[in-house]
Amino acid sequence: MDLLLHVLWGIMILGIDVYVILGSILPDSLYLISVIEVKFKLEKLKNSKLFIWGERIHSFFFIPIILILLYVFIGAYVLIKIVVAYYLHLLFDIFTHRDFGPRFCWPFIDSYFPRGVIQWENTGTMFILYSLSIFALVLRFLII
Repeated sequence: MDLLLHVLWGIMILGIDVYVILGSILPDSLYLISVIEVKFKLEKLKNSKLFIWGERIHSFFFIPIILILLYVFIGAYVLIKIVVAYYLHLLFDIFTHRDFGPRFCWPFIDSYFPRGVIQWENTGTMFILYSLSIFALVLRFLII
């Protein structure tokens, strides 16, 4: 999914909180930096070393390092919000990266595995995802 959808779903499920937003953005942070590195020339993006490392920090096994660092610097309560938002981001990515995407099992498997059921960049898919997100946000914050 795109970054805005990750943030919206993080807020919708976990509540409005700066640490939820941080955890929702964190897995894509190197992607954002790599776009700037290649000067927005997207054809060069996937060859960028930062982009490749961005795929790797989407790993379920990369989290222990992040957990230790966050625990030392921030504390347990905030850590929980960041980590849950981070895992929520990964969970959505597992289903929305069919053709290419993160290396969820790195460093044990350095390839795109597992693959999702839809590809988020498809225009029709994005329309459906945003429609569902808006509907769910209305339910979460206005009705329920």
